[in-house]
Amino acid sequence: MSEVLLSIPVGLLIENCRSSGAPDEEIIACMRKRDFSPLLDLVRDQSMDFIERLDTAAELGEDWEQAIRSGYAFKFLHINAVKRLLLFRFNKREDVDYIQAGYKLIHLKLSDSEIKEMESLIHRQWIVEKQKQGSQTDEATVKIFLKYTDPAG
Repeated sequence: MSEVLLSIPVGLLIENCRSSGAPDEEIIACMRKRDFSPLLDLVRDQSMDFIERLDTAAELGEDWEQAIRSGYAFKFLHINAVKRLLLFRFNKREDVDYIQAGYKLIHLKLSDSEIKEMESLIHRQWIVEKQKQGSQTDEATVKIFLKYTDPAG
């Protein structure tokens, strides 16, 4: 089976719902019912228009349920969407957990499993490059940059 590809609004809807800590089956139930009230107090972005993003999925024919069940990748991501993904998925914040330098995110610490998760989600357009492994932790310092740019520049 090929990977499910999602637009930014739909992928970030899923990630925001997952930030609630609710199990995937509960998220799927909320999305099917179009009732996000059980999640609203728990998600990282309570102001997100959940219904509008669900409507976007329907308009674009994006199979959000299959994406939740079997995984997905983003079709396209601009740098601000990468930053929102880091917030929703890992609670990583700009100027606290990493720095934006042009079209790169630097000094970001992620575990090996988090690096693999990010790579699977953004691999079509972005590179997650391990800079150095932490000496006492399982975290590494990584840099995220666009595939088709000079990573040094």
